[in-house]
Amino acid sequence: MKNTKEQIITIASIILIIIIVLVLSFFLTFINRKFYDKSFASYGTYVTLGVEGSRLIVDNLINYLTSENTEINEVKQLTLFTPKEQSHLADVQRLVVTLKYVGIAALVLLGIFIFLLMKIKRYEKKLSRILIISGIGVIAIIIILFLLSSNFPAFFETFHKILFPQGNYTFSGDSLLITLFPQQFFEGFARKMLTEAALIGVMLIVLGFAIKSFVGKKIKKENKTKKTKKTKR
Repeated sequence: MKNTKEQIITIASIILIIIIVLVLSFFLTFINRKFYDKSFASYGTYVTLGVEGSRLIVDNLINYLTSENTEINEVKQLTLFTPKEQSHLADVQRLVVTLKYVGIAALVLLGIFIFLLMKIKRYEKKLSRILIISGIGVIAIIIILFLLSSNFPAFFETFHKILFPQGNYTFSGDSLLITLFPQQFFEGFARKMLTEAALIGVMLIVLGFAIKSFVGKKIKKENKTKKTKKTKR
């Protein structure tokens, strides 16, 4: 029964860490103003809409998409979008807010499982294993996503069909939404997000091995102490 409990804690913790890493990497990219600046300068958005105008829209858009208590027509800068664009952005808002709460819930649950884990003997050994497997899991998911998105236009279309089955995600090339966020923007967003996740995954693996090494040295020291005591007797 004890081993089953430990296995549940271990597996659940690994899944939760992977979820947290993916959600965190999304938001790290999502709120990164430098990424938007670089993208807009590269795709000519600043030439079309101007630097200050583009930044103002994006700042208001980020605030809107991360807040479930705001209606799009309440934000002056966002009324520049057409009703169809606003409808799509409202759907995006629901997804982003849901993702935010999924991340928060996963973090709370992970805290509970880590607390339970700390009651297990040699919990550091379990923790190192959890971190290493989580890091490997994150990198494995990134590789899968990278392979799936090798044909990005097809991946992008499938992604939208799944998340927006109502089909309100197609707009003319000269629309404000497409001017701000052409397909290349999302391709860059995906690359940066996956890079962020990969870095965190590697950090988890390194941390896991560091803890494993520490525990190994600790056990050797304890065994050495026990042998010394036995010899003295």
